[in-house]
Amino acid sequence: MSDDAGPSNAARANANSPSVKRILREIRELAESAREDETFVAEPSEDDIFDWHFALFGPPGTPFERGIYHGRIVLPPEYPFKPPSFVLLTPNGRFETNTKICLSISQHHPKQWQPSWSIRAALTAIRAFFPTPPEGAVGSLDWSDDVRRELAERSWRAREPTFTHGNEKRRALSASVHDRMLERMERVMRKELGRESEDDAEGRGAGDAAVDEADAREDEANAPETSGAANDANESSLLATPAPVVDANDTVEARSMRDHENDEDDYVARDDDDEDPPRPVTPVDDTERRARVAARTEELAKTKRQLDVTAWSLVAAILAILVKRVIVRSIIVALES
Repeated sequence: MSDDAGPSNAARANANSPSVKRILREIRELAESAREDETFVAEPSEDDIFDWHFALFGPPGTPFERGIYHGRIVLPPEYPFKPPSFVLLTPNGRFETNTKICLSISQHHPKQWQPSWSIRAALTAIRAFFPTPPEGAVGSLDWSDDVRRELAERSWRAREPTFTHGNEKRRALSASVHDRMLERMERVMRKELGRESEDDAEGRGAGDAAVDEADAREDEANAPETSGAANDANESSLLATPAPVVDANDTVEARSMRDHENDEDDYVARDDDDEDPPRPVTPVDDTERRARVAARTEELAKTKRQLDVTAWSLVAAILAILVKRVIVRSIIVALES
């Protein structure tokens, strides 16, 4: 994909356009809400805010776990009313590199795109698409899990990306994003794998939970004191871009769109920050289970009997037809003689 695949110069120069204002607002919000356990980093290139570079971690519990996958987002001049295009730059075994991939949030499906969706929402969706079946979509690959694991490990052990596209500033941006992803990798893995462990624990009984709690207390008593170095999670942040000046000629439609998106972003933030409350584990009624098994067994036996009756009826019908053919043939032979 060439580097000039982006909006026109006129669109980039129009600082008062709704697209530019929207992009500047997303840059500011991404910088303000940046966390050191975020699963992605995304920034526009220095010379074109319509052309973004991103990197995201592969989803945990999949062959892509621990992978650091770089890519580009090219926003159209009509953004957010038209969808962006996405290009993966890191070999991964799921998406082709340097090819505009086909997703429900990309330019291949403009009718499914919602103006309220943001770059944050798009990156979250791309990450969720990694473990899904390709189903022949444009730019999709269906490589084996072993190859995907090998590529995932190679993607972060390389220590820096080796992309050759773009000018020196864009390559520097790629390296900067990669370094930040390496710095936060362990924090992100601990957070995500910890959530998976909590989800698994919800299905266990109270006895297992009590044993685990006792083991945890014993481990805590025997564990050495940890240093306070882990409290530097907020030592760095993403690029903070000043808020754009509000234009007095801003349209009612643009203000309405921003209000709608703010509501959606607030909802997403609450959904990310609030953990689900523990769900009670309902004990399994063994008597009820046996009753269901017995009912199912009886149903299957009844079905088998019906099939047997049908089969024998077919056999009888076939025999009757054969007998009739023999009788008719005998009559014909008798008449001919």
